[in-house]
Amino acid sequence: MLSRLAESFYWIGRFVERSEATARLLAEHHQLIIEDKRVTPAAGAEVLLEALSLEAPDPPIADPAALIRVVLGNPEEPSTVSGSVHAARENARAIRDALSGEVFEALNSVDMRLTLAVGKADIRSPGVLLYGVLERLAVVHGVIDWTSPRDEGYLFLRLGRSLERIDMTARLLTMHHDAMWPESGPVAMLRATGALHAFLRGRNPMSGEQVRGFLVLDPLFPRSMLGSSRIAEDTVRALESQGS
Repeated sequence: MLSRLAESFYWIGRFVERSEATARLLAEHHQLIIEDKRVTPAAGAEVLLEALSLEAPDPPIADPAALIRVVLGNPEEPSTVSGSVHAARENARAIRDALSGEVFEALNSVDMRLTLAVGKADIRSPGVLLYGVLERLAVVHGVIDWTSPRDEGYLFLRLGRSLERIDMTARLLTMHHDAMWPESGPVAMLRATGALHAFLRGRNPMSGEQVRGFLVLDPLFPRSMLGSSRIAEDTVRALESQGS
């Protein structure tokens, strides 16, 4: 496979996963800020921006709505929701001949939705917006799995997705939601990774320590750091076998 094709597939996987993880984290973190006033909006915004490696605006963020606008971002900021979606779409556009039309159209649909949302002066229902984006990204994941041959391109995409999951789960854990919001923080951590149902099935006590252990070491949950690393390792072995 040409290196430029492999690179684009890899970054499509990373950027799609980054946009989904960032949208989930933003939705849950925003909810914590508006529901529990023990942490000020400014302090809550600071910890999220630091975890996402986003530069804090000047003047500092003072209300949750401003945090939504910053993390939604714009197409030129690849660490934001809209920026990562746009970057995935641009990588897909560069290799359209190697992708199914359904994959490109699904990515283009999310990109257009976010462009319209970011252009609005007032984001009145961030939860509705963010979960709408997550639903469309779920379609992107589904279309990729339904229409992509299991060749080197798909494997590079899966490798990028797995590595990005490790990175985003690590960023979530650095925020210490369980310390800032002892009652609701552990649940928010699980919801931000789509892990609440899987965690509850294990009948584990809902504590920060248990949640952290699950998100790092659970071997069966695909977004745990261990689960993602195993998928990445299997993918590298598959690439080796296809190249031999």
